Formats: sequence, C-alpha cells, structure tokens
Amino acid sequence: MCKMKSGIILKDRVFIPDYDGHTQMLEELKIEDTAKNAKALFVRAELYPKDGDIFSDIDTWEFNVDQDITPEWFVPDYEKTRMIESVKAWAQGRIFINTDDLALAVRDSASYYLKNCSNATIKTFESSNATIKTLGSSNATIETWGRSNATIETFESSNATIKTLGSSNATIETWESSNATIKTLGSSNATIKTLGSSNATIKTFESSNATIETLGSSNATIETWESSNATIETWGRSNATIKTWESSNATIETFESSNATIKTLGSSNATIETWESSNATIETLGSSNATIKTFESSNATIKTLGSSNATIETWGRSNATIETWESSNATIKTLGSSNATIKTWGRSNATIDGVGAIATIPNNVFAGSRKNIILLNNATLKDCKTNTIYQSGDWKLVEVNESEAG
Repeated sequence: MCKMKSGIILKDRVFIPDYDGHTQMLEELKIEDTAKNAKALFVRAELYPKDGDIFSDIDTWEFNVDQDITPEWFVPDYEKTRMIESVKAWAQGRIFINTDDLALAVRDSASYYLKNCSNATIKTFESSNATIKTLGSSNATIETWGRSNATIETFESSNATIKTLGSSNATIETWESSNATIKTLGSSNATIKTLGSSNATIKTFESSNATIETLGSSNATIETWESSNATIETWGRSNATIKTWESSNATIETFESSNATIKTLGSSNATIETWESSNATIETLGSSNATIKTFESSNATIKTLGSSNATIETWGRSNATIETWESSNATIKTLGSSNATIKTWGRSNATIDGVGAIATIPNNVFAGSRKNIILLNNATLKDCKTNTIYQSGDWKLVEVNESEAG
C-alpha cells in the first residue's frame, strides 16, 4: 500500500499529486508500468513521517524506494533530496500550522492538514473532493456546490462544519471535545462519527440520508425536511434528537444513560431502542408509525396526533406512556415490573400486553369507550374515571379494605 507522501521520480522532475497511488500516477503520466520502463524512465518513491505525524519537519521524514529495479541515472542520496524538496513544495499548499483565516478553493480534488488553525474554509465547485484533517484547537469549514464529496477529520477540541448544495456526500469524524455540523441542500448523504465529549448536528433538505454515531458523552441532533432518512447511534451518556418533516424515517439507538427524542411532522416512521437507564420520547404529527423498545430502568413516551400507530415494548423496570389523538392504535408490551399509562382522544384503540404490566387511564382524560382497550397476558388496567380495575388472565383477585391493608 502506497504511503503518504508518494510520488514518481523522473529524470527531469518529481511528480507529486494529491493522491498516493503509484499506479494511478503512471496512468496520469501516460507511462506504461513495465520492467523496461522501470529500468529506464521512473522510480516509485515515498517520503513519510516516521511516527505518522504529518506536522513534523519534512527533512526528518523517511525516504523509501518502492521497486526492486532502478534506472542507471538514479542516485539514492541525490534523489532523496529531490523528493524532500518536491514534498515541501506540495506541503506549502496542503499543510498549515498556526495559520488563521485560511480561504481555499478546490475545483478537482484536494486534501488539507491543519494544526492549531482557526477559521479555515474550503469551497468546492462541481464534482470535487475535499478533505480536511485537523489537530489541535482548529475550526474547519467546507462549502460544496454541485456533485461533491467533503470529509473532515478532527482531533482535540476542534469545530468542523460542512455545507453542501447539490448532490453531495459529507462526512465528519471527530475525536475528543469537538463540535461537528453538516447542513445539506439537495440529495445528500451526511455522516458524523464522534469519539469523546462531542456535539453533532445535521440539517438536511430534500431526499437526504443523515447518520450520527457517537461514543462518549455526546449531544446529537438531526433535522430533516422532505423524504429523508435519519439515524443516530449513541454509546455512553448522550442526548439524541431527531426532528423530521414530511415522509421521513427516523431511528435512534442508545446505550447507557441516554436521552432520545424524535419529533416527526408528516408521514413518518420513528423508532427508538434504548439500553440501560434511558429516556425515550417520540412525538408525531400526521400519519406516522412510532416504536420504542426499552431495556432496564427506562422511561418511554409516545405522543401521536393523526392516524398513527404507536408501540412501546419494555424489559425490566420501565415506565411507558402513550398519548393518542384521532384514529390511532396504541400498544404497550411489558416484561418485568413496568408502569403503563394510556391517554386516548378520538377513535383510538389501545392494547396492553404483559405480565406485571399495570396500565392507567387518568381521571382527566376524555377517552373513548373502555371497549377500545384490550388487555392480554395478565395485564391490569386502572380506570381512574370510573374507579374500576380490569385484569386479564387467570390470576386470583383479592379485594382488600383500607382497614386490612398492611
């Protein structure tokens, strides 16, 4: 595999493009990759930092010849000097240290490496590829027009922003206390991956796919408009929020003490799966499908308005609440000691299923007929409006007077 930075040494010059593939370089130079040409025309060479630190002094980088045969004119020490000088020339427009207010333009493909640089902006035009890698307290922004690919990788207290217009692909990867934001307009794919205490935000318009993956204490937010897919996966103490408008799919998966919220407007599908002491909330407006699955000591709430289907499945000690308006179907399935509350308005159907499930209809709810509520598998329903308890299954029911309690 070719290392960074690779080049082709010719007798009269050194060819150093933005990419590092020797085969691609020979194709661009229109040189046939044969043993005959390797003996006479070219040398595959690499110059790379010993410890992988691209911001180190280029004079200290390792020189390597990546072929067994070389031309007669090739003198190793002399060619190493030529390679160093050529890489330095390339680095002047690609590697920046302690440089503020950078403004760069890309019309083809380019990668940039920034260390302790504030306010760096790259603008790409028409089918371009732009990559920024930052180290230290840096701010990096990529703005794309047309069919472009934008990638930002940040390390240590950095801010990364990608703005796309047109059919674009945007990716941000952050490590340690970073902020990442992607804003897309047009058919775009947006991905943010965070490690450490990070904040991640994606805003998409028109047929877009948005994904956030977080590890560590993170805040993740996705806002989508028009036929979009949004996914958030979090590990650690995280806050995840998805807001969708018009025909969207939203999914959140959380692990370890997390807060997950999905708000949908229009015909949407919303799913939240939580593990370990998490809070999950879905609010839907329009014809939507909402599902929450919780494991171990979690709180789950679904609020629906319009013709919607709402399902909560809980394992362990959990609290589940469903509020439905207008022709909705609500289902709560519980395994373990769970508390379930159903509030229904209009023509709605509610199902409570599970051993140990205790459901409540609050006194202040103007619900439909009790006939619209189905109890399964030893579930219990407390109707506070009529002071009636309903119980399904074959459990023995014993009435206890207050004087006999305790």
